[in-house]
Amino acid sequence: MMQEELLRDFIDYLYGERDYSPYTLDNYERDIKQFFLHLDKNKQEDEEILIKNVDRYTVRAYLGHLRSRGLKKSSISRKLSSLRAFYRFLKNRKKIAENPLQRIHSPKHEKNLPRVLDMQEMKKILDTLFIDRDTLTLRDKAIFELLYGTGIRVSELTGLKLETVDLESELLRVLGKGGKERIVPLAGKVLLALQDYIFFARKELNLGNESKYVFFNSRGGVLTTRGVRYIVNKRLEKAALNIKVSPHVFRHSFASHLLDNGADLRIIQELLGHANLSTTQIYTHVSGAGLQKIYNRSHPRA
Repeated sequence: MMQEELLRDFIDYLYGERDYSPYTLDNYERDIKQFFLHLDKNKQEDEEILIKNVDRYTVRAYLGHLRSRGLKKSSISRKLSSLRAFYRFLKNRKKIAENPLQRIHSPKHEKNLPRVLDMQEMKKILDTLFIDRDTLTLRDKAIFELLYGTGIRVSELTGLKLETVDLESELLRVLGKGGKERIVPLAGKVLLALQDYIFFARKELNLGNESKYVFFNSRGGVLTTRGVRYIVNKRLEKAALNIKVSPHVFRHSFASHLLDNGADLRIIQELLGHANLSTTQIYTHVSGAGLQKIYNRSHPRA
C-alpha cells in the first residue's frame, strides 16, 4: 500500500474513531506529509521510499533537519508527536514490524509564558467595539465574550452546536481535545451576548438553512478557526485600539484573571479542559500580582 493511502487511513481513523477536530486533523496530515517530502528529497537517485524502511536514525536525521531550519522546540515536538501517533497506528495495524519512534524523545519545551491582556485592556475591548446591533456585530460580540468569558479554544467555539447551548440552565457543553466533553457556565454579559446573537442574528446569517452549528460566516457557511482569527484582527484594527492579539490570548487572559481573583487552580483546570494540572500551573507565573493580593488578604501574618 502506498504511503499516501496509509496516511489517508490514519486520518480517517482519527476522524471516525477518535473524533478529532478538523483543525487537529489538518495539523497531523501536514506534519506527516512534510516528513514524506523530507524522505523524498533525501533518497538516493533510484531508491524507492518505503515507510517500513524508516528507522530511528532516519527520524533523528529529520529532527536535525528541523533544528537546522530554526524551528522552535514546541513545533518540533508537535511534528514528532504526529509521527509518533502515525507509526503507532501502523504498528497496531501490522503495517510495520517495529515502531522507529519508540526510543525517540521529544525535545524539552521552552517555558514561554503566555501573553495575557490586563483587565483594563479587556474591558476596553469588550466595551468599545460593539456599540451597533447589526447582524455581524451581534455575532462578533458573542465570539469575543465567549472566548474571554468561558476560556474555550477557538476550535471548540467553531464546533459549537445549538444542542450544546443551554441558555435556560446557563450552561455550555464543550467538546474538547480527544472528544472529551466538559461543562462551562454561561453568566452575565457572556450569556446576554450569546442570547442576543442566537435570537436576533444567527438565523439571518444561516440564510434560512437548518444547520445545527452556532456560528456562521457572512456567506452562511460554518465559521472556521481562520475566520475567527480574521474577525478578531479586523475588529481590533477598525477600532484602532493598538492592541494586536490572537484569539488564544483571550483564553490565557480568562485563566489569568480568574487566578488573580482567587479562583482555585483545579477549578481553572476543569474550565480549560486541561488533562494535567501542570499545564494549568503556567498561569501561576503570569499572575504574580493577583497571588500577592490574595496572600495579603488571606494570610494572618501578611
